[in-house]
Amino acid sequence: MKKIMIFLLLVVASSHLIAATPVWHTSKVNWIYPLADGSFVLTFKEQNSGCTNNSNYFYVRVGKNSVTEAALKNMLSVALSAGASGKTLNVNFDADTPECYVNRLFISY
Repeated sequence: MKKIMIFLLLVVASSHLIAATPVWHTSKVNWIYPLADGSFVLTFKEQNSGCTNNSNYFYVRVGKNSVTEAALKNMLSVALSAGASGKTLNVNFDADTPECYVNRLFISY
């Protein structure tokens, strides 16, 4: 019983090391840059201090921050729609990585 309690304590104590810190950012899209591997980069008119890379790039990549291939295609479609219509895009990203990997997003109408 004591070993189980110690194990659970270690799991709980180290869980913050593997969990992403989700942060929301809301702004109009500045540009969308597709990359050769199928992923893409978003930038916004307004910067977010939670995204720590120098360029304030937000990456959307399969396998990062729980993104699947189907989700990547859907997010690209939504991002392009927001950019083309001039609407605000809301993105949820991982502030624990300098790549600011996006997990989900939506358009504000």
